[in-house]
Amino acid sequence: EDWKYTRYLDSQPMYEELYHLATDPNEASNVVQAEAARAERMRVRWQRWTTALAGWTRGAPWQDPV
Repeated sequence: EDWKYTRYLDSQPMYEELYHLATDPNEASNVVQAEAARAERMRVRWQRWTTALAGWTRGAPWQDPV
């Protein structure tokens, strides 16, 4: 996709980055606050992946979460 979301789990408080790679390929401008709705969708997507990964068994086929 055109967007890159990064979430740093070891930082307190939690730190996130969101970049629009189509217009900012060098990741110079973190737009996580300016793109709040998109950032929230990315958080939800991250949570789905985290949940799916926790329930996955090594060697089992991987199913992308919806």
